[in-house]
Amino acid sequence: MTDQAALIQRFGAQLERVGATWNHAESQVTARLALVTSLHENGIKRILCWPAEQLPVSGILASLELLGVDAVTPDPRHGAQGAALRNPAWQQGFLAQVQDVDVGLTGADAGFAANGSLLFRHGPGRPLAVSQLSRQHIVLLPA
Repeated sequence: MTDQAALIQRFGAQLERVGATWNHAESQVTARLALVTSLHENGIKRILCWPAEQLPVSGILASLELLGVDAVTPDPRHGAQGAALRNPAWQQGFLAQVQDVDVGLTGADAGFAANGSLLFRHGPGRPLAVSQLSRQHIVLLPA
């Protein structure tokens, strides 16, 4: 087993230890396929997510759209006509829009095999709300 493969297995074991599930995809194509298959099998039709350019798997949102999955992004540059995140009217409208969304989709900047931790930078295009408002959080992390 290569060092990278060993780290991936160790990271996955740590995730399982805390009750998370994980999947290792060999390519972006297989990552897209695994994600859309899982969402389809679980009847998910709406997700909360970062904008496509912030996700580490290219074409993922286009693939979801082809399957009829609505991807909602809380970034005001991608919807609320430039409204500021701190605007109470925008916040109320956004919360009403995502109240029935069960899945959040983000990327991660790093994963630590020693304990299964993930590192996320937030900021424009990477709102924390995506991981905090959904019942299930799916993280795309390049190996």
